Amino acid sequence: MTHPPNSRDAPRTAEEEANGNANGNAGKTVTARLSATACPVCGKPTAARYRPFCSRRCADVDLSRWLGGGYVVPGHEPADPEDVAAALGGRGLDDPPPER
Repeated sequence: MTHPPNSRDAPRTAEEEANGNANGNAGKTVTARLSATACPVCGKPTAARYRPFCSRRCADVDLSRWLGGGYVVPGHEPADPEDVAAALGGRGLDDPPPER
């Protein structure tokens, strides 16, 4: 992110903070600028206390979706272990290993 030179209200980088003064703002407090985003559950503006949600209710709804399996990572069905064993040599999972 680039800022215009000599901009006194531009946020400072971590390096500028460590060095103390990059643009004449020594001793001034720099507030974080958070963009107003929408709640992922209902679309209302977020509240700082419940970020990224707008309320405790929406945070709980999201947690319930996670715990109930509502969010699923796409993938494929795992192969049946017995089918894999048969394909690899006819042994089942409960069969003893072959003697050598």
